[in-house]
Amino acid sequence: MLRKYQLLAAAMCKDIMKDPVKTLVDHPKQVCMSYGEHCRFSLTLAGLHLYGCVASTINAFFPCWYTQTTSELNACIQKNDDSGSKTE
Repeated sequence: MLRKYQLLAAAMCKDIMKDPVKTLVDHPKQVCMSYGEHCRFSLTLAGLHLYGCVASTINAFFPCWYTQTTSELNACIQKNDDSGSKTE
């Protein structure tokens, strides 16, 4: 599994090195967002994932804390993911 991600990362680096500007703006255009909109959307998801990571770690040691957080975050992330990609 790790090898798969290493190969994927290597392929991404090759694409970025070929044409860095094109690589940065292609994906946001594919999902009908500007670079700034995509950046804000991705950082929002990253923040939710970070909160979930911390809450899940605490829940592992203190099961009575953050008992519903993972389920609530999954629903929130799914809602954000559904609304994130725009269609033309």
